[in-house]
Amino acid sequence: MDVSLTGYYGFYLAGDTFLPRGKDRLTYAVSTSSMPVRFWGLGFDAGLNNIRTKYVNKETAADVRYLREVVRGLWLGGTVEYNFAEGTSFDSIGEEYLVVANQALHNFSSLGVGLMAIYDRRNAKVNTTDGVYLSLHTQLRPKQLSNVDSNLLHIEAVADYYASVWQGGVVAVDLYANLWSSATPWIMWPSVGGSNRMRGYYYGRYTDRKMLTAQLELRQTIYGPIGVCAWGGAGSIFDSHKNFDASKILPNAGVGLRLAIAGQTALRIDYGFGRHSQGLIINVNEAF
Repeated sequence: MDVSLTGYYGFYLAGDTFLPRGKDRLTYAVSTSSMPVRFWGLGFDAGLNNIRTKYVNKETAADVRYLREVVRGLWLGGTVEYNFAEGTSFDSIGEEYLVVANQALHNFSSLGVGLMAIYDRRNAKVNTTDGVYLSLHTQLRPKQLSNVDSNLLHIEAVADYYASVWQGGVVAVDLYANLWSSATPWIMWPSVGGSNRMRGYYYGRYTDRKMLTAQLELRQTIYGPIGVCAWGGAGSIFDSHKNFDASKILPNAGVGLRLAIAGQTALRIDYGFGRHSQGLIINVNEAF
């Protein structure tokens, strides 16, 4: 459970159970949250040019995944996910931003079913120093199971690579895609920023139906439990692959401090920079 002075609160419960013989895996997660979000409108140009307003984002989600290891490191299975999301407490400027983007719906309720593939050959799930992690999740949300009059498609993909390059040094690469179909309500669209990808951007400034990000990070142990890191990356949001514009790619870079307990990162302090944006992130574990 998390609570902050900014008005955010969130509750998260998750589990990962390996069934007998370790070849079958059941993963579940339940969460609910309320978060004040800074809001510039929808789309790249809105995020770049509009004045800032805010609203409150409320979300409740339940996710169950069943996976089987078919060969070493390769897991295949199915997923079921329920989402309820709502935007509240808009001022007149925020309401106008939604009207301009033809997005009148303030809440979204949906049940989705999907297929998932994971290839995991990391030497550790937390504080990885060597290995590869790949995942692909495709999900269909039928209109009969939502409050939207269209079938929705969601694709999420991750590709991570880790390598020890010298004593105490690790290079980590993260590629990420979050893609929603055109009829998806705005409140489910991905946003640049957060504590793991495109760090330093105000979450909610750049929001659209599709998002791609990439980051390269160098992690270095300095002395005992103390370590540092530096990263560089880029990301982009767009409404359709036909409208992808390389000139609208957002840069990202930053530096961080790490404090470890028993050889694992216990405290992560990052300062990230982006286009017209910067910010401090305090969290646990590595970003990816």
